[in-house]
Parts: sequence; C-alpha cells; structure tokens
Amino acid sequence: MSASLNADKLPVTPRCFGAISAYDGHLANKGRVVCDSTWHHFVNMNLNASNPYGDSGLREGTPPVANAAYKQIQHYFANIADYLTPKNRKWCRIYDMIVVELFDYPIWEEIVVLPEPPRPFPDFPEWPRAIELGKLVKASLSEKFGNGAFDGLIEDVLDVAETGKEVRFAINNNLRLLTSQNKEQSMKQYDDPVGIEELKLGLIGRVFLALKAQLPDNPAELPKSAERLHDSGAKLLGEIVAKGLAEGLKYREMRYRRDLELINTLR
Repeated sequence: MSASLNADKLPVTPRCFGAISAYDGHLANKGRVVCDSTWHHFVNMNLNASNPYGDSGLREGTPPVANAAYKQIQHYFANIADYLTPKNRKWCRIYDMIVVELFDYPIWEEIVVLPEPPRPFPDFPEWPRAIELGKLVKASLSEKFGNGAFDGLIEDVLDVAETGKEVRFAINNNLRLLTSQNKEQSMKQYDDPVGIEELKLGLIGRVFLALKAQLPDNPAELPKSAERLHDSGAKLLGEIVAKGLAEGLKYREMRYRRDLELINTLR
C-alpha cells in the first residue's frame, strides 16, 4: 500500500502494487532478474535510521544491533544474491552450503550415528538413510535461513545438475499446477500423493552422503578439496542427482507395489 507519512510531502492516493517480482531465466538458459518496488527496502531510514526523526530504524539495544525484522530483511538480501547468481557459478554456493552443514551442528554430530530406519527393500539400503539425513538438513537450513531455504537448495541442485526441465518443474512445483487447473480436485485432500516431498529429502540426503565421501575429515584440508572439485563438482553433482532420482523413484514404485499387494490380499 502506497502512502506518505512525511508532513512535508503532499498526500498520495493509496494504492496497491507488486512489491517484488522475479524472472527465472535459467529455465531458458538466460540470466535471472529481480525487481523491487523501491530502493527504500535496501537503504535509508527504514534500515539504519539515517533520518532527522531521531528513531533507531530497525535496530535496538546498545550498541544498536539488528532487530528481528531487520534479520528477516537480511535473509531477503541474501536470497536475492543467491537467486541472481549465474548458473555456472551456483556450484560454488552449493559446495559452500553443504560443507558448512556437514561440519556444523546438527549434521556433524548426527550423520555418523544416523539411526538405521526400517529397510523393507534390501536393494535400496541407502535410500531410507538418505531420507532421514534430508530431514536433518531441511530442519537445519530452515532454522538458519528460513522455511524456503531447503526448496531453494533443491532448485539449485537440480539446476546445476542440468536435470530436465520437466523433472525440475514437477519437483519444484509438486501438485500446484495440477490443483490450480482443477484437473483432479480429489487430489487436494492429500498432502503429497506421489511422494515428491520424500523424493526431495532423499535426493538432498543422497547428495550430502556422496559429497561427504569426497571431503576430508579434517576441516583444515577443505581448501584442497574445494580446488579439486572446482571444475569437476558440477559433473559429479549431475551423476549423483541422476542416480538419486532413479533410486528414489524406483524405491517409491516398489513401495506402491507392496501396498497394492497388501490391499489385494485384504480384499
């Protein structure tokens, strides 16, 4: 909503407008664009109180530090920078995020002693474990960067791995298109009937497990690993994602077959 609180300015007509817009050019092998409605969201009185009114902006305490609202805006700044990162540079961001998570709480402490979940299908010994690890990663990223951080990582991983556009769209959008076009109203009552969310968790868990095998146990040796994976990391990620998708879909298919056999047995 547009309005003016400055007594020196003439009143404006209140009106609604889009505050933020974005264009995902990566889907067309182009760059991305983000538009914000005003520069006031980034500088000036709204943030650091550089105004003659004597307020503290979005800071509090002595010395003044960012309050909760300012911290959320800082996440917004970081998200914009991440979103605008060129496609051929995103591997560096993914590598940094994974390394930080692997050597930080809770992943560092729990990945070694990750509980062994039930394994109904011996042909897929790692997939249930990958799902459990994916849950830890999602919880950690959500706490540090907000609820959208995990889906953002998924999107970047699929992008850098050069996964097909149809697959990326299906995973990133889940059933949104299906429900918005009212093609199958009955599907709305289910949160995730095709297991996309579980596939996301397992896929990220798979990526973390595979990259952990490429990293040293001593954090001091990470620079050497970063240098080694600088040119080959994107290709390696593509191989991990392709294998993970195939494994996750096959695992889900076998679960459905098992459930169907059980249903037929009970009839």
